[in-house]
Amino acid sequence: MSDAPDLSSVTSQILSNPELLAALTGQLNDLVGTTSGLIESLPEPVKRRLLALKKLQREHLKVELEYHAAIARVDEEFAQRFKPLYDKRTQIVSGEYEPKDDELDHAPLVPRAEDDEDDEDEDDDEGEGEEEEEGAKEGGDTASDAATTDGTEKKKPKEGDDTKPEAGADTEAEAKEGDEDEESAGEDIKGVPDFWLTALSNHELISELIQQDDQEVLAHLRDIRYKYLPDNTGFELTFVFGENPFFTNTELTKTYHLDPKPESEDDLVYQGPIFQKAVGTQIKWKEDKDVTVKVVKQKQRKSRGRNAGQVRTVMKKLPRPSFFNFFSPPQVDPNEETPEVIQAATQVLNQDYEIGEIIRDSIIPQAVLWFTGEAMDYEGMDSDMEEEEEEEEEDGGDEDLDMLLHGQGGDDDDDQEEAMGSGGRGAARRKQRHPKRRAAAEDEDEDEDEDEEEDADWKPSGEKPPECKQS
Repeated sequence: MSDAPDLSSVTSQILSNPELLAALTGQLNDLVGTTSGLIESLPEPVKRRLLALKKLQREHLKVELEYHAAIARVDEEFAQRFKPLYDKRTQIVSGEYEPKDDELDHAPLVPRAEDDEDDEDEDDDEGEGEEEEEGAKEGGDTASDAATTDGTEKKKPKEGDDTKPEAGADTEAEAKEGDEDEESAGEDIKGVPDFWLTALSNHELISELIQQDDQEVLAHLRDIRYKYLPDNTGFELTFVFGENPFFTNTELTKTYHLDPKPESEDDLVYQGPIFQKAVGTQIKWKEDKDVTVKVVKQKQRKSRGRNAGQVRTVMKKLPRPSFFNFFSPPQVDPNEETPEVIQAATQVLNQDYEIGEIIRDSIIPQAVLWFTGEAMDYEGMDSDMEEEEEEEEEDGGDEDLDMLLHGQGGDDDDDQEEAMGSGGRGAARRKQRHPKRRAAAEDEDEDEDEDEEEDADWKPSGEKPPECKQS
């Protein structure tokens, strides 16, 4: 047993020999997709039973397709039930309808601050409270001097016949006047300004598409609606605009076409509808108002002819990033384009479809929460849970790889994972917050990261092996 080679030494020899490592990697790649021969070696009666099970699987697929068709019909039904709510929202946002008192929600409009920030505020309030107590005490002594022993208030001497109003009355009158001014100023505002622009801008992925020039255009956006195409074949988004100086369209639509059937008749697993194409409205831009292009001046020199050498200036339109490129998705013919073009277009279309689903399933149903920023807190909860699960999987994978390469796990790795979990995950969990609190939270996270880097007591158990990539 003592003559057996040590696993760690064999592993180090393989890793130190690039040619041997490449040969082993090539052999492993050749094995991908090949059968083990187990099915072919089974007795014929067992094979017959497996064929019967596969036919049951095909029957299961038929029922599953019926299930998804039923879900699509339920989506269409409830889309109609949501419509009156969305119509009422549009009336309030546009200023066509003023809600009554009994139509107001009982919850506070501004979300409550985080618990840790509340604690800091309480500490500050305690300090201010002590100062106020001292001030009140001094004020109390002054007030007691102004009163007589029988409880009646002393009256200040009057100069001539002039009388001065009480200070409290002045303050009350000023406050009342301020409220009236504020109320009269609010009466000039119609509906909720920039409602949809703010809601879209508060979503992390969509905000990356909105450029500075787009904001002025989106300020005229009055509503966003959706509807399902029949038989689960896709959906359509409609952006409703008021009169604006940029284009003549009153509505811009984006339609996603899907094929609900399996990709092949031989498929036994249903992976959902297949995306076919996306079609957008052609925007009728007014002169010099197209935010999807930029006009640049270019000088051209004539190289031949009578006027050779002369230079002329021409105006050329070049595409530029804009949210409104959303309505001009790439149209690719697989039979005419190169694989590189098809791959690049596929990536764009995948992101385009993801944005369409986000607008349909999140922005439209929860528009007011995206406007106030509360939806980001809910999104942050989901992303934090996903990040934590991914980190746990990565930590487990690293530990397994370390055991394979070094033949040991060890408590040091557990201590390292615990240290990383207490700092890294906690910081990640605090990153998604309300926009008004996000800056302060990020400053806290940066301070915590600096403290972790300066902590000399924490050391990893050893060097992390190179990342293992498998094609």
